[in-house]
Amino acid sequence: MTKITGLTQDSFQKFKIADPNGGGDISIRLVYRPRIQRWFIDISFKTFTLNGYKLTRGPNILAKWNNVIPFGLTVTVSDNFEPFVINDFSSDRVQLFLLTSAEVAEVETMILAGSTVP
Repeated sequence: MTKITGLTQDSFQKFKIADPNGGGDISIRLVYRPRIQRWFIDISFKTFTLNGYKLTRGPNILAKWNNVIPFGLTVTVSDNFEPFVINDFSSDRVQLFLLTSAEVAEVETMILAGSTVP
């Protein structure tokens, strides 16, 4: 699991991060929409593009695309609510972790076995 660091309270954040499996760069854009108090994410990796996906707490919010992309994204929230405040990342209330394909498989196995996310 690789923690994504350097996130701020800017409402528009764009960066690239290396695929943890060594498959190239992943382009990520985080957008905060103040009217609805929510964070959204755009992800581009090779031919895969995901735009305007609501950021929610979960062990792998990209699980729907396990057969398309070789990585996952864990979103943890210290108070067990959803990401909804502009300073979520700078206050460390919300943390993002990039998962390798092996970690994605491990998380899926744990969920199928009945584990829950605190």
